[in-house]
Amino acid sequence: MPKIGISVDFETTPGNEAAFERLIREHAAATVETEPGCLRFEVLRVCGEDDKPVLGRFMVTELYADLAAVNAHRGTPRMATVRDALAPLIAKRRLVLGEVVD
Repeated sequence: MPKIGISVDFETTPGNEAAFERLIREHAAATVETEPGCLRFEVLRVCGEDDKPVLGRFMVTELYADLAAVNAHRGTPRMATVRDALAPLIAKRRLVLGEVVD
């Protein structure tokens, strides 16, 4: 089975950058710590053409051992709590899931 990568691009609602970053970093750390199928979960600040961080823009990249690990991640009880906490902080979200090409 191929590894699965996930990329999510977030735009936060005005004034909620710090709260979003704190929550998403906590979520990333908990995912790596408690889910054996999660191989990597990184939080990035999106940079503009001037190479400077864009206010309110974040991206996460995740790597899972396989699709079963992704589905386990999606099914953790913590996910509902995280979604509810992040919802008012997010203006836009774009998720892309793909198989890793070896």
